[in-house]
Amino acid sequence: MHPVLKWSVRIAYSLAVLVLLLVAGVVVLLNTSSGTRWAIDRIVESVPGELLVGNVDGTLWKGLHIQRLTYRDDAQEIEVDDLALDIDWPRVSIGQVALQSLDAQSVRRRSLLEP
Repeated sequence: MHPVLKWSVRIAYSLAVLVLLLVAGVVVLLNTSSGTRWAIDRIVESVPGELLVGNVDGTLWKGLHIQRLTYRDDAQEIEVDDLALDIDWPRVSIGQVALQSLDAQSVRRRSLLEP
């Protein structure tokens, strides 16, 4: 086998193994409650405004139930009670943001701007 071809095969094999390990790590992370909490904390840090997440049951991989979710910025406040959601992972894997289901007991929005 030509040395360049040999190195190309080794590099391709190494990249494939690395991608598989990365995917497996993400699945394990999203399939645990501590990994889910870590991911939620990263989301909370990145959202503009203030996002408060109450008690969380379940995982991002299998489905979540959030007791109360509150978002607030300069213009509005939104509260969601008993939020349940399931993510459509096959569609997410091809770059689409998709939910299989989304359910909430109540959603309230209040404007913080003067009328």
